[in-house]
Amino acid sequence: MSANINEIIKTLARGDLVIMRSDTVYGVFASALDKRATEKLRIVRERDVKRGFIILVDSVETIARLIQINNETSKRLAAIWRTDAPTSVILPANGLKETWLADTRGTESTICFRVPNNEKLRKLLVKTGPLLAPSANPPGEPLARNIAEAQAYFGDAVSLYVDGGECVDVAPSRIIAFDDYHQMKIIRSDGRDYADNFVLSRRRKLYKFAKFDEYPNCFHLDKWKEFFAGSFLAKEKDIVLEVGAGSALFSVELARRFPEKTFIAVDIKSDRLYQGARETEKLELDNIYFVRSDIAKINEIAPPHSVSEIWLTFPDPWPPKSGARHRLTAPRYLAYYRELLSKENGILHFKTDDAPLFEWSLEQFKENHWQSEFITCDLHSSDASDEAKITTNYEKRFMAEGLKISYAQFR
Repeated sequence: MSANINEIIKTLARGDLVIMRSDTVYGVFASALDKRATEKLRIVRERDVKRGFIILVDSVETIARLIQINNETSKRLAAIWRTDAPTSVILPANGLKETWLADTRGTESTICFRVPNNEKLRKLLVKTGPLLAPSANPPGEPLARNIAEAQAYFGDAVSLYVDGGECVDVAPSRIIAFDDYHQMKIIRSDGRDYADNFVLSRRRKLYKFAKFDEYPNCFHLDKWKEFFAGSFLAKEKDIVLEVGAGSALFSVELARRFPEKTFIAVDIKSDRLYQGARETEKLELDNIYFVRSDIAKINEIAPPHSVSEIWLTFPDPWPPKSGARHRLTAPRYLAYYRELLSKENGILHFKTDDAPLFEWSLEQFKENHWQSEFITCDLHSSDASDEAKITTNYEKRFMAEGLKISYAQFR
């Protein structure tokens, strides 16, 4: 590859296609961040527009610049790619700006990455940026074992062919994904045996997705906006909003305690919100709604200044250097909350077990001119309100580990 590296870089930078060996088989390479190159690759590989490609990247840090991933996921990915086995990992496409890279066949958009175990290829990726590299064969045809077979398949549709020798008895990478409990499931096997290989049935998760849509108080964002505009909520001034609600059991308990208020729990994961919807049904509550939405669209949930309270309960701390902009207390989100909250009596509540996140967030609130009403680094030993002391599932676990809960209230 080294003799052709400058030509490879120039060809990919032009938006043209290259066939060469990846860390597994021969692949058709294109620049992932070039939309036109991606479209060209789709045509050549006869790939449905909803189906994504595996994206080769040089590091986990590059992935963190493309999508939102937390510390736990970053560590897990790094551990996977320290092994010799070429492994591609499917992740939620949260925060992805290059939407043409997402796989949209399911109920949630996903994206698939691999850090190659080939050092030369990783060095190339540092120079080219992320690359798409589906195998060099048309649908239904055998993998190209050499450059001659690849040329016979694609001819002039590919601008550059790089001979990497004969490719025999080599399989494509295995593809894995993780469920909500961070357990691995195999999407595509490479035929090897691994200590961590086990397949989890998707039935439970798919069941939750389906049931979410059946509940009358559960909505995807577009349907929610239609419902909201035509309901009494459009004039409601006592709305309580939980952002990044997860299972939303915290909001469910608030709704039980305050039947005179209207609660909206928002999260990107409908299978998590399903848990709250199911509990609501048991309690026969009619003052709470569940909305599946990207948090970046939180200001579309309700009209400006119509929300009396916003709750942020145990948001992802995100690493401060690479992921601070994704924190739910980052300035862009504070601007959304300011737009939603009532000017007269709007209040934001913030709970976390993460001391560095709490300190960083206090600085953001101060710099963005929020007025602090109550601050404590030991919530359950303080004189905070009873509703602030409602324990979430995360909170119970943290408290069992001896961690103190920080809480702040702002106007």
